[in-house]
Amino acid sequence: MFSGRNHYLGLDIGASGPKALVLRRHGKGVDIAAAEKLDIAEEGILTEKELYQSVRDWLQSRGWAKLPLVLGTPQCLSTTLVSDFPAASPSALSDMVKHEARQLASLSDEAFVHDYQPLPAGCGRQQPVLIGLCREQTLRERLRLCADVGLRHDGLAMTGLAMVSAYCWCHPEAAHAPQPVLLLDLGKDNSTAVVLAGGQPLFIGSLLFNAERFQQALATRHGASKYDEKPSPERVNLLDEAPNSALLVAARQLETEIHNAVEHWRNQEQAEMASALIEQVYVCGGGSLLGGLDAWLADRLESRVEVFGPRVGGVRRPEFVVALGLALQAAGEAELSLSLLPADIAWRLQRERRWPWLAAALALVVVVLGALEASWWQRSSRDLAECRVRIEQLSQCGNYINGIEQLQRRRRQLEAELLPLVITGNQARRATAAIAQLGRSCADDDWFIYLADEASYHAKRESGSKLPAQRAVAPPAPAGGMFGATAEPALSDRAAKAEFPALLSVFDLPCNHAYIAAGYTPLQAEQPFEPIRNLVRKLNAGQEFRGVDQLSEQDRMGREDIFRPWMAFFKKFPKEEFKSFSFRLPLAAPDVRPLPAVAEEVGP
Repeated sequence: MFSGRNHYLGLDIGASGPKALVLRRHGKGVDIAAAEKLDIAEEGILTEKELYQSVRDWLQSRGWAKLPLVLGTPQCLSTTLVSDFPAASPSALSDMVKHEARQLASLSDEAFVHDYQPLPAGCGRQQPVLIGLCREQTLRERLRLCADVGLRHDGLAMTGLAMVSAYCWCHPEAAHAPQPVLLLDLGKDNSTAVVLAGGQPLFIGSLLFNAERFQQALATRHGASKYDEKPSPERVNLLDEAPNSALLVAARQLETEIHNAVEHWRNQEQAEMASALIEQVYVCGGGSLLGGLDAWLADRLESRVEVFGPRVGGVRRPEFVVALGLALQAAGEAELSLSLLPADIAWRLQRERRWPWLAAALALVVVVLGALEASWWQRSSRDLAECRVRIEQLSQCGNYINGIEQLQRRRRQLEAELLPLVITGNQARRATAAIAQLGRSCADDDWFIYLADEASYHAKRESGSKLPAQRAVAPPAPAGGMFGATAEPALSDRAAKAEFPALLSVFDLPCNHAYIAAGYTPLQAEQPFEPIRNLVRKLNAGQEFRGVDQLSEQDRMGREDIFRPWMAFFKKFPKEEFKSFSFRLPLAAPDVRPLPAVAEEVGP
């Protein structure tokens, strides 16, 4: 008996008969535990309801009815699209996908169900997202059939994407190859073509060809109706057929459909991939069992053709490819995992899956609450004793508070006296480091013509001064001396402030938080701002600045004197064009940490 904890079922209810494949988890991977096919001809099934009842009874007889199951829905009933979206948060991406899905369904008044999955970048797309869309009424009819006969399931998935997941599992080394490959699922009633490149299903479409044509051709060649005789396609060699045989006519129809599908993909694909050659063709499904079909297609398509599928009992079974992909999605191992369950049904199934965990959580809560209640009384007595000890310790600590406050005031006074030395002494190192960082960030043809602290830049801009630009590098010294204060900065009481109203407190010393830099770079006609962006990225990548950005137009007004000498210089080079820039360079770390404000003591 298989266990639902480590076994997963994929069910492909195709026209030739339902196919089921069970995967078994071992360690971090999965392998095939069983694969079987139900012969609907032997069962005498006539209606769709009888088919689902037979599938239910069949799964129950095999002990698979309670396994996690994903049911396949024909690819021809669904629509898929790979769209390139801008980088966004998951919630924003979900909103954009909903809008795209509404655009796809805008021509119809019916409700649609959609799901999406981000894909790896490549094939000319930066943020590709795979979107799946299907009519809700079609899905609910299929789900109603399952509910009527009691056939449980955990999800609905498209057969085309299941084929891609199975291919990636069978050929992991080629799953993300950059060259496009063509995957063909030749089913009895319909066929699916997928163009896969770089892990992206660039095109998923249905073919007008079905494998039933091969069976009809075989029956016609043997002189019998398709209902009277079931010739084995494996015994045929398509390469030995006469030029006008019915089998070759059907094969040529398949070839035409393949060319039409590839041409349709190229017409809608981006230019980067539209001209790429198909690296290889992989064929699966019941139609791929026709003997010599791969060799005939290889000759006609001028490409390598290979029949692929899972190995069951040491034999390759291409008809179980879709069932394998569905089982991989049930196990959470599918490369592409889109679920087409309507929102209400998906929520109900999610609640059913979570119910055992909820019951276990409730039981655990009851046990934990009982244990907490029992231990609370013991902790309360210990806490009460600890509180008494802490009260005694706090009463002793109160005696030391006044002494600590006096020491803190003395420490602040000493720090304030050192503050002018730190700020003034650090200016030269800051300026040197800023110049070095600008030099490392410049390209060969970039150059800076101006560097000044922010206060000097704005002071000259507001006053309209015409001082030379090179003097703006030195920050303006505060009035009263080199360090901006009188010879006795300790005079901070009220009497001193009243007697010397122009006295500058050490806490009011200007501290530079950013530099202003300007320069030129050669103009690139195609991307005029790209060199400036590169400069910003390099400056932000260094250790001196954080948040480097261009100055706003308002902040640049009034400082035309910086660029005026260079405008005359550039007139000597009429064939050369340059673009100016002005940056604000915030320092990564301030010279000193700001001191917290202290309330003045109020006298008695």
